[in-house]
Amino acid sequence: MDVLAQLVTFQEELGGCTTVPWTWGKKMSTKFGVEEAPDWWSEALGVWTKDQRIYGRAFKKPASERSKAEKKYASKTTKRRVALLDGIGFFT
Repeated sequence: MDVLAQLVTFQEELGGCTTVPWTWGKKMSTKFGVEEAPDWWSEALGVWTKDQRIYGRAFKKPASERSKAEKKYASKTTKRRVALLDGIGFFT
């Protein structure tokens, strides 16, 4: 399953949330009301979602207002990916 599909599954199964944890322990089990991490969840998904937030926010900022780091981040995503993530309410 690709990471975008994992994110959509996470969002659908765990109450609309798109903030994916990097690790899964007692705190996450309590927060999401499930005993163990779902089999489709992975630490890689948590890292990917963190990165997509950084890249997407930089991409959405006007090019003239981006810092040097934001220019680098913005170059790591695409208009299509940002639109797909916007479509599921990822940046809100």
